[in-house]
Amino acid sequence: ILQYSGVDSLGTTGTISSTAGSTNLATNSITTTVADELVVSFYEGSYAASSITFTWTAPASTTSRVNSAQTSTSNGLLVVDEIKTTAGLTTARTATVSSSTVLAAIAVSFQPTVATNGNFFFMMGM
Repeated sequence: ILQYSGVDSLGTTGTISSTAGSTNLATNSITTTVADELVVSFYEGSYAASSITFTWTAPASTTSRVNSAQTSTSNGLLVVDEIKTTAGLTTARTATVSSSTVLAAIAVSFQPTVATNGNFFFMMGM
């Protein structure tokens, strides 16, 4: 479970990008509508495609929140975020993996509450 505080509402949801077998995958670009939106990118690797294991390398300029390697019995997961200080088109963010596998990615943005001025807080629990 991921939890962010300081979030007012969902901003923009991108479309899912995927590949049948690769060592990198980029999220689609999304357009934020206000300054200081939080952009969260999710990457998933499917163990069902192969019995390989791999590790993630997060995109530059992002903060890694979850970085779980793929094993022969579980999917790999990478969650990163960043603050988009000005409204407008985001840059697609590319994550890489150490071995080619089936990958999927999506980016979403969250608008800040007026009181937080773009100061988001991240918590993780189960």
